[in-house]
Formats: sequence, structure tokens, C-alpha cells
Amino acid sequence: MRVLAFFVLLGVVESRRKTSKLPSAGAALAVSSVGDAPAEVPVAEDTAAESTEDVVAPGACGFVTEPVENSFGDGTRSFVWSEPWREDLFTNGLLLDDAAFQQYTEWLKETIPRDFGGLDPLDQRACLMHQRDIYKNAGMSTRPWDAILNGSVGTLSAANCIESALWAKQNEHHPQMVSPTEFGAFILINRARTTVKVYLQTGPTLSVPGMSWSYQAIYQDLRDGFQLRTFLHLHPFTADNVKWQDCAGTCVPSGPDRNSLANSSLMSLAQSAWITNGHDSLRFPLSKLGLFNGNAAAALGQVEHLETYRGEQGLEQA
Repeated sequence: MRVLAFFVLLGVVESRRKTSKLPSAGAALAVSSVGDAPAEVPVAEDTAAESTEDVVAPGACGFVTEPVENSFGDGTRSFVWSEPWREDLFTNGLLLDDAAFQQYTEWLKETIPRDFGGLDPLDQRACLMHQRDIYKNAGMSTRPWDAILNGSVGTLSAANCIESALWAKQNEHHPQMVSPTEFGAFILINRARTTVKVYLQTGPTLSVPGMSWSYQAIYQDLRDGFQLRTFLHLHPFTADNVKWQDCAGTCVPSGPDRNSLANSSLMSLAQSAWITNGHDSLRFPLSKLGLFNGNAAAALGQVEHLETYRGEQGLEQA
């Protein structure tokens, strides 16, 4: 059965996907420029570069404040943190000391190589090349993967502390070993670099739940001197997709992701976008978003790739 699903993140965007036991990976991030941004909101500058050093034993990572939590009654929840600024929140490889994540990692190391041709799920470049070949064989452009693999756009790294902590919150409510699901989060930093604010939305679907509840507060934060550092979302592994041999977990923005980021009034005020699978991450400046598409004229009429390949029928519904 085909269904038409509407996802709301920064506005209203139509995304199609095939219904199955697990929803196919369509728009992990669905946004549009519905409504105008308030006047006199500054565009973020690069004032908080993350550490790129390989680090440290787990355990020092985590939030020190309790979030304001709200449940929407359909399995989705919002969380808002106001954290004291700490450099280690942005340190790559500094992961939360989380037994559930360690269990999940061991499960991935057993399941993915066994069911997906020996693929190492902890090698992001190998995962990208694996998925690239699947879409190439389906007759689609490989430009998004090539742009990452050849270093044209973004930086691949270990997940940082914030990404690890938010993965853990999503997994707490929606265990990834049971069913792959996604979260989305806006991350803001004030100009004095004393406070980090995180607006997180968790949910039970393989797409980012709507975040319209956060917009008014975020725009007020921006007027109060915060900068929109990034929008982060999760690309989980889909270990159930053995038929099509795409286990995803790839930190490459899908076609719907790129369209959404390009047409969002709020994201026009951001510095970057981040994608994580909990272990590895891609971070790229939004100024280079167009490089994922290559030649725009040549790309016209092409079917957009989804986060996970589930056959040509799924592509038709992108």
C-alpha cells in the first residue's frame, strides 16, 4: 500500500514513502520556507569550532542540566536544554558512557557484516562506498557520495559529545535495536560562549518528527544574542533491509534533506548541518550545500535518493 505522508519540521513539505513493517527512509529532514523569519536576526558565524582530536575515555560526556520535557502523546517528545558552555560538548570521539550504546555497537558489529557482505558498520567511508554502489547500480547519480568521499564537501569524524548524548536520549525512548528511528535537534550558542541551548525532538518514526513547537523560542533566542550553530539529525542503521542490501547508517544528506535545508527560512540563519549515526558524523557548511548536487542542470529530472535504498518502487515515491 502506498501512503502520502506529510512531515513538518520548519514548515510543511510533502514526502512520499512506502509503507512496510519499518517505514522506508524518505525525508529524514523535511523543511520549507513557510512564513518569514523575524527581522533583525543575525546569521550565525563560525564561533565554536569543535575539537578534532581523537580522545579520551568515555564518561566525561553528558549534559549537566535537566531538560524541559514535553510529550505529544503519539510517541514524540521534545527536550530543551540550557547548558553551561563546555568545549568537551563539541569534542569528537568523546562519547557518553552509555551501556545501551555499547550493546548496540556490539550488535551492529555482529549483524551488519553477517547480513551485508562483510561490511564494517564502524567504517563510515566503507558504508558510503557500499551505498554509493547500490545507487549507481540503480542508475542514479553518485554525486552526493562522491562529494564526501573526495573531500569536496564536509568533514567526516567520530561523533561528538552532544551527538552521543542525543543518540542516547532517542534510544532511551525508541531502542535502535528494535526499530531504527530518527531525531532532530537545533543547537544554539550565545555570542558570549557561556550557554549552549539544545532543542531536541525524538519520535518513533524513520523520519524527523515535526518541530514547529520550537520556532518561536529559537527566534527569540536569536534576538537575544544566540547563534544557530547547526541542525543535527540521525541517520540510523536499517539492519532489517537485507533484501536490498542497504543497511544505511550513512552520513550523506538525502535528496529530501538537501531540498529541505535549501528552502528553510530558519536554516538560512544557520552555519552548518550535521548528520550522525551515533558513531560517525558528517558536518558541512550550508554554503556548500549545492555541491552535493553537482551540475544543477544535469540534475533536473533525476529521481532523488532516499536515506535507504528499498528498490525502485521506493524511489518512485521519493
